[in-house]
Amino acid sequence: MRAAIAGLAQDYGRVDGVLFVPPVPAGIMVAAPENTGCAPAADGMGNPLQAALEAAQPHGLRFVGTCSVLAPHAENCIFDAPLDKILAAASARGLVVRGIRMLHGPERASLDEWGDMLARELLCGTASHVLWVRPGSLTGPVACHEPTGAALVRVCPEQFPLVFPDPVPPYRPMATLFQGGCHFSRFADRALSVHGGQQGNSLGDTVPTLPVCRSLKALLEGARQCLPWLKVSGFCDLRFFDAPRLAPGVTRECLVTTEAEPWLMQEKVMTRMCRSTLAVRGLTPNGRHTALYAPVSEGMVWLAAHASDVRPLWTEVPPAAVANHVGADVSGYYRSIGLGADWHLVESFAVLPDNLYAAALRLPQARIAPGLDSEYSDVVLVVEGCDAGRTACHNR
Repeated sequence: MRAAIAGLAQDYGRVDGVLFVPPVPAGIMVAAPENTGCAPAADGMGNPLQAALEAAQPHGLRFVGTCSVLAPHAENCIFDAPLDKILAAASARGLVVRGIRMLHGPERASLDEWGDMLARELLCGTASHVLWVRPGSLTGPVACHEPTGAALVRVCPEQFPLVFPDPVPPYRPMATLFQGGCHFSRFADRALSVHGGQQGNSLGDTVPTLPVCRSLKALLEGARQCLPWLKVSGFCDLRFFDAPRLAPGVTRECLVTTEAEPWLMQEKVMTRMCRSTLAVRGLTPNGRHTALYAPVSEGMVWLAAHASDVRPLWTEVPPAAVANHVGADVSGYYRSIGLGADWHLVESFAVLPDNLYAAALRLPQARIAPGLDSEYSDVVLVVEGCDAGRTACHNR
């Protein structure tokens, strides 16, 4: 073991942590009253864990965790086994520790559910002792309580300024399900007040509507909070419905729901697809909220450990071909559809030979997926620009 850990440190520079998984006790998957304990499986496991910690300590060890599968009995809720004493001693030395016990009965947990729970505890958890047990499966008095939904997914406005976890989710919390909400207001977000309905437009609109990029931002943040240890790598199968109208003095309340699908191979990278939906709460004619919700957008969000190398969809137009064509002023187009200066994304629109078009893309809005955060392209706001360019092309 010492040689193996030393080899890891030599190959990768350091050993950040040790995750120790004892063997599963025999017969634990069978529903039988005599399957009572965990001690026979755990008693002899202290020595290998201690040896692993001693071998990894000189190589930058910062974290140690255990993950044990035990029978669902009350005595297994007490963390006093030899492994737990080693974790307590490691915590006293300043290491981050995580002791996880899955009290597993005859009902099987899916690999995705188990893997997501383990990843969340190791990478995002805060408790040193964690119990996983299905409701109603424990017998006898238990000195622990089920955490609330707010305790499972904490509010993090620094990373997710738009979407927050629902404090009272409509569905029971699950490892593969995120339930959240978000608010859109033309006064809290000044740019929304000029997204449509501006004076002099030819559409007759007087009220701004929610832009596509804000819908995408909600789907993106919901997916990232469902699996925060992964990075967003793309969208697919997006559908947009009637955009919510942003009347003065009204905050539009929305629900964001994300359900993680199993792993699959996408562009040679193992990827999780998250089915995400954004729905807006209805309004009465006098501006009061109703109990009904209408869909705003839905689609699949891809998440992976790192982004894949995707081939370009078209051949890049040579700069010389664009230089010989003078771009047309498109400010009149934006004025006719009622968009303010904050949403003038396309400039100098030019028609090229062979059914090609070129335009300059400006980015007055903040990027919804900056590279330092999720590595999903440079700007997802390009979707708005492409949509504006497509409309300008059709209206030409």
